[in-house]
Amino acid sequence: SVADFEKRLTRFGNYRPFYRGQSSKYPMINASISRERGCSANEHAFYADALSKLGHEFSSLETPLARLAKMQHYGIPTRLIDFTMNPYVALYFAVEDIDCGFAGNVYVYIQPAESPDSKHVRLLTLLAILENYDLAQVESEYFKQFSESISFREIIELAQKPAFIQPTNVLHKSNPRLSSQAGTFVVCANQVLDNQITKGVIEPLEHALPAGIFQVPFEYKKVVKAELDRKYDIRSWSI
Repeated sequence: SVADFEKRLTRFGNYRPFYRGQSSKYPMINASISRERGCSANEHAFYADALSKLGHEFSSLETPLARLAKMQHYGIPTRLIDFTMNPYVALYFAVEDIDCGFAGNVYVYIQPAESPDSKHVRLLTLLAILENYDLAQVESEYFKQFSESISFREIIELAQKPAFIQPTNVLHKSNPRLSSQAGTFVVCANQVLDNQITKGVIEPLEHALPAGIFQVPFEYKKVVKAELDRKYDIRSWSI
């Protein structure tokens, strides 16, 4: 029941976790750009194509993050992963498909919440739009985009860690459904080998360990979904 879920959440005390709900059919949490072979290597091309075909939708958006959030809204593959700060919304997504014979999982992450303007978030979203990952090129493009310097050491250090973004109105404007879902994003990181960023390899969240995973067995999904609707007004059209 939802009450069981609430009791288990008390273990996190005063933390403000990030939550994600999904079917246990998918054993990893990875970005949509990583789910089909060849997409990650052409990440920059998806971005350029979206701006070319939907330019009027992106003209008012000033940062790579805001544009990626808009792309996510349209279902275009990106390195962003949807998360929520509302545990009930995550629980809904875990049990949403009651016909799927798999259990539903709610993942709980306790991570520092970063500003969309942090150097970490800026770098990872810049990597999403660059074709060339030569460090000198990344350094130059970073300064050109953000009017801020970044060192080679910072590039290597930040490129290989996912960034958990604190919810903001800026993101909600570029992706309207985020507001109703208390939603935000995690920006996936790149693989780094021998101090070089690997093009086309975007890491799943398996290296950022969750603080907890709650599982709803298949046979209880229908009951939990109905309870979320009845008691909490959480249903597909409301989020």
